[in-house]
Amino acid sequence: MMTALAPAAWQVARGEASEAESYSELYGRCFDASWPAADFSAYASDPGCIVFGAHAAGHLAGLIVCRCAVDEAEIITLAVANESRRRGIARALWERALGELAEKGVARVFLEVAANNEAALGLYRTLGFEEVGVRRGYYAEDAQDARVLAITLRD
Repeated sequence: MMTALAPAAWQVARGEASEAESYSELYGRCFDASWPAADFSAYASDPGCIVFGAHAAGHLAGLIVCRCAVDEAEIITLAVANESRRRGIARALWERALGELAEKGVARVFLEVAANNEAALGLYRTLGFEEVGVRRGYYAEDAQDARVLAITLRD
């Protein structure tokens, strides 16, 4: 088990395709599903995507992946290792991605989050996201509904 990190101990940096295995491994530790490293590599190489990781002491503590299309974007995933949660890493990842989304002219950002993931719903609400819909049975592995959240960055 890794030791929890203080905010001063980690840095947010652009994700690289060469880190795809680490991203896939972290995702697998954070969620009940796996995500192939090849997908993370593709996102990191795609100019329409934004990938950032929070790193400390040679390991990946958190990640965010966003995909942009014209003036909208989607948070594909935001994950923080269990032992590093509640230390501002998710917020720092979002703020770094937000800056880049704004530079790209994004007006609105969407995401889906499991309806029973109260911690994530709470985080997104504190970041200014609002619920705009529900996707019934979105998560195939357990037929869990997803809440669709959105935030407007500019009119």
